[in-house]
Amino acid sequence: MSGAPMSSYKLPGTITVPIGRNGPTASANGGIAAGLLGSLLPGAARVRLYRPPPLGEPMEVREVPGGLEAWHAGAIALAATKASLDLQVPPITIEEAAAATAAFVNHAATTCFVCGPDNRAGLHLFPGPVGGGPLHATIWTPQSSVGDVDGAVAPDVVWGALDCPGAIMLLRHYSPERLFPALGTMTAEILEPVQVGNTYAVTAWPRGREGRKLFAATAITDGEGRVCAMSDQVCIAMPFEWGGAA
Repeated sequence: MSGAPMSSYKLPGTITVPIGRNGPTASANGGIAAGLLGSLLPGAARVRLYRPPPLGEPMEVREVPGGLEAWHAGAIALAATKASLDLQVPPITIEEAAAATAAFVNHAATTCFVCGPDNRAGLHLFPGPVGGGPLHATIWTPQSSVGDVDGAVAPDVVWGALDCPGAIMLLRHYSPERLFPALGTMTAEILEPVQVGNTYAVTAWPRGREGRKLFAATAITDGEGRVCAMSDQVCIAMPFEWGGAA
């Protein structure tokens, strides 16, 4: 991308992750924060998290050569650039995803907006293993609280729904090490609107490891198997307690 402005519309001056949309207890959900910035770019976007994003506090949006940055308290929090994605999404049915949900095991971030069972207002995405392999899946029926007037789920919420299943899959894949996969970089694209009231399968699978870097991919598919959104992620292995466990 050149240094010229990448949009023909006015960018927001700030973005804010609302209180309640946390990941670990004291910070914003990484996928939602990434989606707030990344969805300002057309098509697929790659967002790097420089630090745990703030919760309930505005981040200043700056247009820079090559993309966008979000700043908070005098430091960069997130940076977004245009990207591309080419993933082979494993086929899965809604029924298979529902069965996998039943095998969900709790984790450190129990109050997470996306995957925390103790967050009553959350999305309640609870991925479990599919057939005993590394593939994880869950079902998701978005509620009106996360949709717009036309019933489309907000892009940042879609990014959040793509984020946590990848982290949970990595957590289970490397469970003997008691690590917590903290989101470092996320590349995502929404191909079709995710609609309130429809039921989707959300899948996650591993893509390798380099030391503390853990690689995952995720996708949201509808009842006919169409891919509505997908992502790949680089997570950093942190101590298990970092996720908010007591």
